[in-house]
Amino acid sequence: APWDGQGGGSAAAAPQRARAQATAIPPVVQLRLRSPLLRAALLGAALIGATIAEEGSGAAGGSSPVVLLNGDNFAMAVKASPMLFVDFYAPWCGHNKQLEPEFDKAALSLAGRVPFAKVDASLEADLAEEFQIDGYPTLLFFRDGGREEYTGVRDNSSLVTWVVSKSGSALIELSSEDELDQRLDQRGALTAFVALGGPSLKASFSDVADYNRKLGIFLFVPRASGASVIEVHRGIDERVELPVDAAAPDTDRIRDFCQEEAVPLFGEITENNYGIYNARAGLGMLWAVFGPDAYQEDARRRREVFRDLAMRFPDYPVVYIDPVAYQEHVEEELGCTAPPVLVFQVGNLSSSSLADPRRYMTSLQEEGLTAQMLSAWVADALAGKIEAEDPLDLPDAEEA
Repeated sequence: APWDGQGGGSAAAAPQRARAQATAIPPVVQLRLRSPLLRAALLGAALIGATIAEEGSGAAGGSSPVVLLNGDNFAMAVKASPMLFVDFYAPWCGHNKQLEPEFDKAALSLAGRVPFAKVDASLEADLAEEFQIDGYPTLLFFRDGGREEYTGVRDNSSLVTWVVSKSGSALIELSSEDELDQRLDQRGALTAFVALGGPSLKASFSDVADYNRKLGIFLFVPRASGASVIEVHRGIDERVELPVDAAAPDTDRIRDFCQEEAVPLFGEITENNYGIYNARAGLGMLWAVFGPDAYQEDARRRREVFRDLAMRFPDYPVVYIDPVAYQEHVEEELGCTAPPVLVFQVGNLSSSSLADPRRYMTSLQEEGLTAQMLSAWVADALAGKIEAEDPLDLPDAEEA
């Protein structure tokens, strides 16, 4: 067996096994994960740092902060996260058993900054071959398409120090407010967090950025004079501000502000931000599905109506979606084949605890549609005064 100074089990000695039942996803969730958005949601939530306690749904060891990956979701995980630290292990390996509590502690220390994951290489032979895993444990750090092996001491402190040294800052420093305007024009559906101020604010904001990088993009612009401020640019031309003390910025207050204001009142939902929306949508979500030819223009034209609706029902994020790029999701998950419509999803589609989330649908054809009219419809749906659409056509467990 190969040794690296601390010892490690040989992959060649791994017993042959079939894929374990523990990695299976429940049939209800399997069907929903055919949609790219829902696959991104479940995996993205885990990578952001959420704990998935259900067996086989994504987290290793129940309450562990480490995400369990396999051949079906590994490539998606690497794509979904700019950085990922992965333990290729074998459950029978004594060195892995010693590493596990230290790896978990390191994952907790860096939760929200760098996600940690595990792959049972004794089962995932294709992944083990692809990444040349010939001993256990093998720890690989993935960043921006590249990878590097960790060969240091396997304790919490050493792991954290090394990963931080490889992570780099999530904060992008710009030279001018003109350059900032150009960046904001290119942000797409992502939320942009901006700090304008001096060195003290930069240091504080950099710390916030590193631990919240999955929320969006973080930008800093030096400002020698004038007020120091944090800006959040989100959705369709939405902007919220937080004035800060230039000499002694409150990092906790800045962090809380960024987390609370990350989701727009009305914004486009994509694979890049679905996990963030989904984390706020435990009770459900309102989906505006416009026609494919001008969905962006329709969303902009009616943004005030939907912002008003969002303020009336803050527990339900209000979003719009590209009906072409996400046609499968629109038709199969939302049940929409004749836009423009508003779909009210009651329940979280990516949760296996809700077998039959309810869906309600109303037309958006009427030109004079107001937030008050839509609010009355939502209230009637919640009160059970209107009939839900047919539930998802879920397979039996034997068919999934």
